[in-house]
This record gives sequence, structure tokens and C-alpha cells, in this order.
Amino acid sequence: MSGPSSPVRARSLAATASGEAVEIKRILFEALRELCADLGVREGDLVRCRAETPSQLLLETPAGRTVALARDWARFIQVVPPGPMARAPRRSGMEQETAAASQR
Repeated sequence: MSGPSSPVRARSLAATASGEAVEIKRILFEALRELCADLGVREGDLVRCRAETPSQLLLETPAGRTVALARDWARFIQVVPPGPMARAPRRSGMEQETAAASQR
């Protein structure tokens, strides 16, 4: 029998630091879910914060796109650390070529 596992604590996407990867756990409002879907971000996705400013986050989507999201909206998105089986967002073509060249 396994012991109780410690629950993963959700936090706001707005608190995500540059370079950090997080899993989108819950998008709290339908209108925000629709906005995120238009940006290519859905519940369950792993995203990486590429940059942050006081007013917005630049997120790398699972498709490799970088999209801007206002922090005011990001406050209403719950995130958790990526799980052990989570996949990193796809690299752009240029990043893939650079990574491949560095391995040669």
C-alpha cells in the first residue's frame, strides 16, 4: 500500500518566472478559455514563459508559437509544476536546427 501523496499546489500563471515551464491546470472562466484556445493554449498543456514584463507574459505554446498574455488574464489561470511525463513545448525550426548542429 502506498502512503498518501502530497497534493500538488496550484498557483497563478501570473506568478510564473521567465524560463519556467508549467502545466496549465485550470482556466477559470469560459471567455478566458476561448481567448487561450485562440492563442493555442488549453488546460493540460505545458507552456514555457519566454519573457515577462509587469503587464504581460510571453508564453511558448506546445506548438512552438510565442504568444503574449496580459498578466491581468494570467491571474485567472491555475498552473502546476510539470509532471514527470510532461513534454516540453516543441522547439521552433531554428532552435531544432541549432540543437541538431550542436550535437554533431
